[in-house]
Order: sequence, then C-alpha cells, then structure tokens
Amino acid sequence: MIGMSKMMKYAFLLFCISIPFIASAKKILLPQNFENGKNVLKQSMLTVSGAEYVLRYKYDLLGDTITMPKGASLSFNSDASISNGFLKGNDSNIKADAAFVIFYGIQFGGDWNVRHIYSTWFNMNEDTEANTSNFRSMCMLTGDNHKGTIYIARGNYSVKADKKYPSVMVLNSNTELILDGTIILEGNELESCNIIDIDNRRNIVVHGLGIIMGDVTTHIGDKGQWGMGISVQSSDNVDITDIKIKNCWGDCIYVGQSIRERGSICHNVRIQNVVCESGRRQGLSIIAGKDILVKNCKFIKIGSIKFTAPGAGIDIEPNHPQTITENIIIDGCSFGENNKGKDLAIINLDKTASIKIRNCSFDHKLVFWDNSYNIEVENCVINILDINKAENIIIKNSLFKKNISPRVRKQIKVLKNCSFPKERI
Repeated sequence: MIGMSKMMKYAFLLFCISIPFIASAKKILLPQNFENGKNVLKQSMLTVSGAEYVLRYKYDLLGDTITMPKGASLSFNSDASISNGFLKGNDSNIKADAAFVIFYGIQFGGDWNVRHIYSTWFNMNEDTEANTSNFRSMCMLTGDNHKGTIYIARGNYSVKADKKYPSVMVLNSNTELILDGTIILEGNELESCNIIDIDNRRNIVVHGLGIIMGDVTTHIGDKGQWGMGISVQSSDNVDITDIKIKNCWGDCIYVGQSIRERGSICHNVRIQNVVCESGRRQGLSIIAGKDILVKNCKFIKIGSIKFTAPGAGIDIEPNHPQTITENIIIDGCSFGENNKGKDLAIINLDKTASIKIRNCSFDHKLVFWDNSYNIEVENCVINILDINKAENIIIKNSLFKKNISPRVRKQIKVLKNCSFPKERI
C-alpha cells in the first residue's frame, strides 16, 4: 500500500508539472519569413487550433487572406504589426497594449471574440478611406454572442458613407462603444446613411466625451432626409449617454423599427445627458418604441442649417399602423437656442400610446397634433402650447409664459396648479 501511495503521489506530481508545459506549448513565437525583402506572414505559419501566436516583428500579407485556426489568438509586442491584407477570424482573439499600432491596411471578416478593441491599434487619422475602413474593422472584431468594448481615443476622425456601405459603424449586440474622439462625416449625396447603426440588436451602450458630426454643411445632394447620427431600429436595451451629436442631414438620433411588425419595435432605450444640435430634420425622432427614457438632454438649434420639416427638437410620430409608442418618458430636458421648428411635437399616435413629459423647459413650441392621446405634462416651463385633435391630455404644476387659447384649453382633460401670465389654474 505504501508503494502504491508513493506511485500515486509521483503521478500527481508529474501531472502538475505538465500543466504549465502544456499551456506553454500552445504559445507559438512566429518567426521572420523574408521574401523579396519583405517579412511575409503566410497561412502555413498559422495552423494550430487554440494556439496563441506571438508576433515580435512587422509582417506583410501582400494582399492575401489569412484564416485563423479555430480558437487561436494573435498576441503583439511593441514592435509587431500586420499590414496589407485580410484576416478572417475563427472564434479568434487579439491581445495587444492600447498604445501599440498593430494594423495597417488590414480588413477583417469571420468570427472574432475580442473583449477590448482600441482605435489606437489602427492607422487612424491618415486619411478618410483608412479611418472609415478602420471603424468598420473595429465593429467586425465584436460579435453578437459575446461582450466587446470599442475604445475611440481623442482626436478628429474624418469618415465617409457610400452606396455600398451607407453606415460607418454597424454595432453588434453586447457592444460597448466608448467614444472620446470626434467622428466627422464627409459630405455625400446619399438620401439615407448612418454614422452609427444599431439595427435588430440588443445590449448596446454608446457613451463618452466625444462628438458625432454629420454632413449637413457639406452635403452634396438635395434629396432625402435620413442622414442619421445614431439610428436605433428594432433593438432592445440600448443606452446612449453623455455624447454630443450635431449637424446631421436628417436626425441626430432616430428610434424606430426596420421590421414593420407591431412587436418589432425598440424596447428599453435610454438617452441621457446627450446634446443634439443643428440636426436638419430633428434632434430626436421616436417612431416606434416601448419603455423609452429621454433624460437631461439638450435640443438646440434644430433646423437652423438647411431646414427641413418638421425641424423639431423631439418628434414623436409613428409612421404606419404597426407602430407602438408606449411608456415614453421625457424628463429634465431643455429645448432652446432657436429651434426652427417645434421644440417637441407629438403627432399621429394610436390610443395605446402613453407619454409623460416632466421637468422640461420649452423656449418655443410644445405641440400635440392630429390624434395625440394619453399625454401627461408635469412641472414644465412652456412658452407656446398648441393642441389639435388630441384626447386625454393632462397638464399639472407647470408655468406658461403665454396664455393659451380657448380652443387649446378645451382639449385639455386636466389643467391643474398651472400658472399663466395673469392667472393661476
């Protein structure tokens, strides 16, 4: 028995020693491979599934495609990079310090599982084409089935949209985008395009200290009104926080549905501490959504550049019968500095709608038109109120800068504890 016990202990000791050896065996140092004066990375150099390939040199793909082995990763040191080609992932990962520039003219495809993705990895700011390709590549390194965080460092990044790629960044589910830089859309003639596109996705966070700038001042064409800063359609659990969006050909933010079915709307969208400025058509459009919160946002100078109607700070306006606008809350928002259209327009709802507006200030017009239902306003400062064909309108504890007409007052179901220039109701 004693001999057997010693043998078991010895076997266990050998097993423990072998564990780091096995792990280290999967770390493969890629060698140099010079062809005609260039260090070329070949498919034949990457063949082991699950391996961690360590790059210590600068490699050129010579325009070729490398398909990663299943579950393999690329790990870069400070002197390593890959240029000029296409990398196709296969449940693949990338590891590199945020300070390393590791990709030059590289495009991505396939399936990647990268937890942290840095704009500083790419040759940013070289030109518009490179920036645009790099932004698409960052999105390709995320995937719907895992969490990925994209970090956009400070700086100004000129990008473009075209007929083939009308969206600059198409975000996957479970993506966090931290935007600290300024994305500037180059002028185009498209009727419809998006700087950030969130379509039929879930669990998206966009935040940071950065700016998204559209092309309203440089737009070439004169058709269309759908050039969006951020488009959110048929998506669930989306947070947009702290950033500034301005000068869009259409809306700074659009919340709607890409699938015209009653259930295929946006759910649980939260827009907080965002500034929407000088959108040509709207600051924010809410076309289809349930459980939408817009809090502590500013809507300024909407429609001030190349105005197109309605030019509202916020426009809540379903555009077809399969649309829902339920439990929409506008809280603590300010509307001012010369919005050319309305500050807030609510139009064409169905009777399932429910909207609460509270703690807001309206320097221009608050409008409920053409079948507006179930709207509650509380603790707001209102300059001009216009109501037409509306039902179940409740206004409480609010200050009116101007008196309202008998026609408007007749359409308010409850008007309680409100102050007017010469009276209190």
